[in-house]
Amino acid sequence: MGRLKRSPLWGDPRVKPPFGAVEVNWGHPLATNLHVCYLLNGAGFPIDLVLSQPTVTRGIGVLQAVEGLKFDGTTSARVTGQRALNASENMVTIACELLYSTWGTDFICGWADSSSTEVMFNAESTDTLTMNWKNTTNNQAKATGLVTNTRYRMFGRVGANVEIFINGVSKASASRTVTGATLTTSIDLGKTGNDAFWGAFDGILYWAMAWRRTLSVAEIQHL
Repeated sequence: MGRLKRSPLWGDPRVKPPFGAVEVNWGHPLATNLHVCYLLNGAGFPIDLVLSQPTVTRGIGVLQAVEGLKFDGTTSARVTGQRALNASENMVTIACELLYSTWGTDFICGWADSSSTEVMFNAESTDTLTMNWKNTTNNQAKATGLVTNTRYRMFGRVGANVEIFINGVSKASASRTVTGATLTTSIDLGKTGNDAFWGAFDGILYWAMAWRRTLSVAEIQHL
C-alpha cells in the first residue's frame, strides 16, 4: 500500500510491524485528510497510524486471528479509538476489510454518539451490510447478497449521496438529505457502547480507515 512507508525493521508484511517501523506517507495523495488508520494484524492494542497512539480499549472478546482481529460477537468484543469526527462538512469516507462469521443486526465500525447521530457500517440480518449517515434522519445505503467466511473490502463514502463500494465496485447508493453531525465520541470497532440497539460484530477485521473527504472511485479501486 503506497500510503504506508516500511522501514528495514519490518521485513514481513504478514505480521504486525514493531511500533515505529511503519508510518503514513503523508506525501501520498491517499493520505490527504486521512483521519484514522488501523492495521489490525497484531497482538496488543491497535495503533492509529495517524495519531501514532494505541486504541483506548481492546475488550476480552477481541482475539488474535491470522492477519486481523477476531471479534467474537459478545458485548466485550469492542475496540475504542481516540478520534471523534466532525461530519458537518458532509464529506466522509470510512473503510474496512472484513470477514463475517455469523450474521446479526450488528455494529461493525464507525461513530455512534447515540441512536440519533451515526456515521457507521452495520449489518442488518442475513447477507446485508449498510452505511448509516444519521443526524436524527437516517440516510442509509444498503448492500445485499454477501456471504459468510468471505473477505470484503468495504467503502462507505458520503458526498452528494451515501454510497457503498465492495471490492472496488459500487453496490448501493442513497441520496444524502441531512447535514452530518459533529460526533464527540471516538471511533469504535466491533461494538458501540453508545447505542444499545446494535449487537456485536462476529467475524474478523483486517484494517479500518476513515477520511474527512469523499474518496474518488479511482482512489477506492486503488486500495
